[in-house]
Amino acid sequence: MPSELRKQRDQERTEKRRLSLLESASRVFARQGYHRTLISDIVNDAGVGQGTFYRHFKDKRQIFEALFELLLQKVAAQFQDMESRPPQSAEEFRSASRDAYRRMAQVLDQNRDLASLLLREGRTIDAEFQRTVEGVFLEFAQLAQSFLDLGVARGFARPMRTDIVAQAIVGLVIALADSWWAGRFPGVDIDTLVDESVALAFDGMIAIPNTAQPS
Repeated sequence: MPSELRKQRDQERTEKRRLSLLESASRVFARQGYHRTLISDIVNDAGVGQGTFYRHFKDKRQIFEALFELLLQKVAAQFQDMESRPPQSAEEFRSASRDAYRRMAQVLDQNRDLASLLLREGRTIDAEFQRTVEGVFLEFAQLAQSFLDLGVARGFARPMRTDIVAQAIVGLVIALADSWWAGRFPGVDIDTLVDESVALAFDGMIAIPNTAQPS
């Protein structure tokens, strides 16, 4: 009967092979796109046989979905601080939003090939995966709405249709990421992208006249 130590080592080897397949799949999908990628391409990159692949994943779609879920977990984790310690003032709201947005942008940029692929092809895989992608965007909009509702309730955000504004925020993030990765903002770094987005969200576009009287 296998010892506990042996079971643990077997589990570690199994997880290591699974992670190796995920890393290879991420590289191959980013290079070739979802529809042109074959399982043989993934196992060749990983240096394993197809039998090893099928011990961990049912098909190409399942490993793509696993990559999608891993990326979402990393992105969602960047908002845990805001969820566990909700902002109590407009200043805290702005600071926490900027910090969470910057961390999210860094995670997405570190995984830009996969994230860009998901934006381009996620909805084209099949109807079920399209609903999954749309559901994820809705979940992030609902998260944004919960923070907006808090701000409105506590008086440090203006009265608004928080459902509409939350959807607009998610749409802005998606559009900006796609444009930045496509090279439409040459010379722009993450901090500038984040700062401009946060300034738009909190300050709008209209300059506030300086009403201070000269001394």
